[in-house]
Amino acid sequence: MEVLSYIEIRAGKIRPAGLESLTVGRQLADASGGTLTALAVGNNIQNIEQLENYGPDLILTVDDQGLANYSPRV
Repeated sequence: MEVLSYIEIRAGKIRPAGLESLTVGRQLADASGGTLTALAVGNNIQNIEQLENYGPDLILTVDDQGLANYSPRV
């Protein structure tokens, strides 16, 4: 099974729930023989190498000024 873990970046910092999702995602990927991808989304993303400690096979980032402040409006 391919597992995608969403990592929210707020004010340049990784939100704790994202790290928790990586931990569970790694367990699911290992149990199914799949891979874990971390998708980090936010603005001014820094210190993304922290995510490597949680074992994702791939880290993708989406860094955009429009993501600086969450808004349900598009």
